[in-house]
Amino acid sequence: YDLFIIPIEGGVPTQITFHSAFAVPAAWSPDGKKLLFASNRDMDVGRIDLYEIDVKGGTPRRITFDGGTEGSYSPDGKSIVYTRGFITIYWDNYKGAANHDLYMVPTAGGIPTQLTKTDVNERWPFFSADGKHLFFITEEDGVANFYAMPATKDGKRKKVTQFKGDDVHRPYLGADRKVAVFERRGQLYTRDLTNAKAPTTALKLEIKSDMRHSGVVQRTITSGGEQVHVSKDGRSLAFVLRGDIWVMSASGGPARRITQGPAKDQWPRWRPDGSQIAYFSNTRGNDDIHIINVRTGAKRQVTRHPRGDFFHNWSPDGRHLVFGSERSGNKDIWTVELE
Repeated sequence: YDLFIIPIEGGVPTQITFHSAFAVPAAWSPDGKKLLFASNRDMDVGRIDLYEIDVKGGTPRRITFDGGTEGSYSPDGKSIVYTRGFITIYWDNYKGAANHDLYMVPTAGGIPTQLTKTDVNERWPFFSADGKHLFFITEEDGVANFYAMPATKDGKRKKVTQFKGDDVHRPYLGADRKVAVFERRGQLYTRDLTNAKAPTTALKLEIKSDMRHSGVVQRTITSGGEQVHVSKDGRSLAFVLRGDIWVMSASGGPARRITQGPAKDQWPRWRPDGSQIAYFSNTRGNDDIHIINVRTGAKRQVTRHPRGDFFHNWSPDGRHLVFGSERSGNKDIWTVELE
């Protein structure tokens, strides 16, 4: 993972970081000139720290030296509030000494101040518009909800949302530092965190894809087709391409694959009435003869011998197959009545 920037209306991405360690974006600086991100590039026993980099690129500056994730800037850009903890974020309702607490550090560098000292996780902190309060998420009562507290050590917290049953995940505060967008129940929602009576609004998403087709890949094949067999009426072709059986009009045009899978299917032969194709395949390890209905795709395995059966053909009435086999110890010619 590296950091990229792209215009909001779309366009060519610009790569900002170039490192073999991951970089996960955390926040834009208030002036839009810096990016805060989490990375383990100076890895100390698997620890993740926060870094700052110019949006034009360059060498990142390390912000935290004792672990840090999910940081954000104060409105004046002079402070960074962040999360520090060592328990996996996927442990629901964790309580213990490895929990995530909130810290604050001067952006220019300095000694961090621990803001919370609980045994539960406090995550995703953001400054309010006046810089005097923090919004964050915690599972204090068993469900992850928004809380607010003064941006001071051991500030008294206040519950902002009253969600039941389903956690709030991955929030981000808007430019007004009032309205948060977040994930819950597999959807995106917005909520004004400064108004206790504000509604929670589900976002109506319009997904614009750059796909211009139905997902079916169409290719023009100019080589690789082999073992061609023409139907008795001369109107259709069967052939092998990349280990599968295909059929198409003898006059050209699109082809249709009628077998697929990891097995190697070979030697397609039309039944005289054009309803079926016989082929041999190593589906079970050795070569056996199979029949497939061209219209319905229904398959039937004709031979099941430990020795190989191959290079078959139909009798004129379509009731028998003649084929080569090694089942007698050497290659002989055999017949089988299909009924």
